[in-house]
Amino acid sequence: MHAVNIPADDIVDPSKNPDPFTIDRVMFLVPAKSAPRIVNQRGLFSVHNQPDRAWVPENFDKFVIPAAMRPRFRRTLFKMGVDHSHIYPDIVGLCEMLKWRYVERIGIGTAMIG
Repeated sequence: MHAVNIPADDIVDPSKNPDPFTIDRVMFLVPAKSAPRIVNQRGLFSVHNQPDRAWVPENFDKFVIPAAMRPRFRRTLFKMGVDHSHIYPDIVGLCEMLKWRYVERIGIGTAMIG
């Protein structure tokens, strides 16, 4: 998982900067709330003034979750209401969540979540 700390002045206003090649650095765009996935993922799009160059952010954190801990993290996130159906609020997300619950034998109700 990756996280970048983005200062407010690195958010691009498309009405003021309609051409991404005129900005002087990598900036970020808050997407229009046009689809449930975009709303639920709460992400930003990066806008690159030099798309042919690799971008190495300064305020970058990488979180590595060891493979052995992933099931525990996933169950903890599930208990907090974060699962495929939250991140992907469509039929695909619902099916992935139900499949995961079936494979992991997680029933309806907190007593069976473990």
